[in-house]
Amino acid sequence: MSDYLLEISRRPLAKRLVRQLKLPLPLPEPLARASTVWAELELKGHTSAVGGTRDSQLKTVLESIITSAGGEIAPSIMGNPKLNSLVFDASSATTVADLGSLYDFVRPRISLLASNCHVVVIGLAASSKASPEVAGASAALMGFVKSFAKELGRKGGTCQLLLVRKGGDTVQALDTPLKFFLSKRSAFISGQSLSVGATPVVSPAPIVGSLTGKVALVTGAAQGIGAEVARRLAAEGATVIGHDRPQEKANLSALMTEIKGSSLIMDLLDPEAAPKIVSYLKAHVSKVDILINNAGMTRDKTLARMPRDWWDDTLTINLQAPLKLSQALLAAKDEHDQPLMPAGGRIICMASIAGIAGNAGQTNYATAKAGLIGGVRALAAAAAGRDITVNALAPGFIETRMTSAMPTALREVARRFNSLNQGGLPVDVAEAAVFLSMPGAGGISGDVLRVCGQNLIGA
Repeated sequence: MSDYLLEISRRPLAKRLVRQLKLPLPLPEPLARASTVWAELELKGHTSAVGGTRDSQLKTVLESIITSAGGEIAPSIMGNPKLNSLVFDASSATTVADLGSLYDFVRPRISLLASNCHVVVIGLAASSKASPEVAGASAALMGFVKSFAKELGRKGGTCQLLLVRKGGDTVQALDTPLKFFLSKRSAFISGQSLSVGATPVVSPAPIVGSLTGKVALVTGAAQGIGAEVARRLAAEGATVIGHDRPQEKANLSALMTEIKGSSLIMDLLDPEAAPKIVSYLKAHVSKVDILINNAGMTRDKTLARMPRDWWDDTLTINLQAPLKLSQALLAAKDEHDQPLMPAGGRIICMASIAGIAGNAGQTNYATAKAGLIGGVRALAAAAAGRDITVNALAPGFIETRMTSAMPTALREVARRFNSLNQGGLPVDVAEAAVFLSMPGAGGISGDVLRVCGQNLIGA
């Protein structure tokens, strides 16, 4: 399907004509996305400016992470260097006055930011025992990030907040998340916050081929987002088991042949789906390192017109099935009485911006996705002692076969209803899923990462 405004924005003559005629069209900036697997020099050709508060303890660490990935550090604003990113350490900010240094660093560099730029602010996750001013300084960063992200959106730029939890190896915890958010792989993620803690992986965590030797199960893998997630996991080295319902058997088989994976056909409306899937896994693989609960369905009507079976089926597929499968996999043991999901495992559930902001005509779907976010947080707490992380992804408007069937006017509104003024692609969600599956994301659990271009409702 074609996004007409994006097409116009790619043609200089048409773009100039729109501006000369002062047409009220929000021309979006085409997003630069990654087109290859993760590389050791992920930030090659990337110039960044790094700053911090007066008492910053991470500025040197942040510069080291960037240069280790092939990026360059701009020594100053003299000479007007073109900047691909800004990184600011505010983790030592404890007073309102400390926030002034964030303003002093960012403001004079705004004019130097290139299109598709990325800004990352590092903060400290305030404890419940923090003083009101310390807690206020920490919380204030989210307001800055969300607002500045909306200002950057018109040039395809993004802004994120990484909150560091005390304890553990901060360098190791920040390495992969920072590289992800500064790279083209996070093109459709903006205005978001993740809490980053210590990770048990021996530093440095691998970047290239980081999923080699891993076994991943992707539900709902035959098409759309699930198919792209399966492709990206396989490209990074994982052996993929793709699941889908019987009606999608041909599509799933073709995809698994393409990526050298295997197919698992099962209807998740079957009350015994979870134990049957686990039995299949135990019979065919020795472990499952990654579970992507992607399978979902919509049955859209206003609540007054919604049949009860539409409600039940939507909650079963989108909420009950992923929770039951996750619990069953966490409890499963192999023939040697060892956990089927070993330490370092990853569970990722596909939520939705609808579960955060709500959506008229989708009370069933929004109920299920909001419930899934709550379930993810409970699962994360239960799995923490085993060094297994559980997180959710919340896509916004993603260009898929389902959205192409929407009425044209509604589809155009949905595309523009975020800070980047365009729809996302399945690969945007897949890149986020790969990131959360990597060893270097071991410090992130119980969180929700929204892949929505900073949706203007529920952002």
